[in-house]
Amino acid sequence: MVPSAKDGAISPQATRKIMTGPKTPDIKSGSQPVKPKPARTRSKSVKPKPSGAGSQSIKPKPAKAGSQPVTPKPARTGSRSAKHKPKRAPLTRSEVMARIKSKNTKPELLVRRALWGKGYRYRLHDKKLPGRPDLTIKRLKTAIFVHGCFWHAHDDCPNFRHPKSRLDYWSPKLAKNKSRDEESRKKLESDGWRVVTIWECQLEKPDWLANLLSLLEGGPK
Repeated sequence: MVPSAKDGAISPQATRKIMTGPKTPDIKSGSQPVKPKPARTRSKSVKPKPSGAGSQSIKPKPAKAGSQPVTPKPARTGSRSAKHKPKRAPLTRSEVMARIKSKNTKPELLVRRALWGKGYRYRLHDKKLPGRPDLTIKRLKTAIFVHGCFWHAHDDCPNFRHPKSRLDYWSPKLAKNKSRDEESRKKLESDGWRVVTIWECQLEKPDWLANLLSLLEGGPK
């Protein structure tokens, strides 16, 4: 006997549940039970890719017909082997003479830079004048020659030594240079020019510039 709601012991809702019983899910025939999904975590585990899976292997290219096999170069060491270069043949006398400058020599450049620094302006190697002086100062009408002690045969100079070989060549050559210098001097002086000669050995002295400036400002020749 089922107690009624009128007895006051059981509520109408409880009476309905007792009469009907708990609800059961409808299970279709042939269907599989649904498994609950696992709860997701925040961090996803990264699966490593299998090495070499699906990758193609690089095959070496076949050598062309008639080509020689390439040999690997040897590794460089710290010390390089010195290559033996063939020795050059010694220069002949004519080649040595051709390399010697007749103008723009070191003594001449030294004098030019010193005078330019003192404010003197000049002309170089004027072809219109006898002997082509190394420097000509037209304002002072002065011609300056810068002579090498050997090539112009500077007398009583330690830098000049007469050659001991081939005297038949050097003796007339040096004598000709000396006579040409004297002839150029006489022509310039006859035309009213003052001639100043600076020897290579004089440039070795510390007072050469002071002596040159005194000559240019009206001192003795």
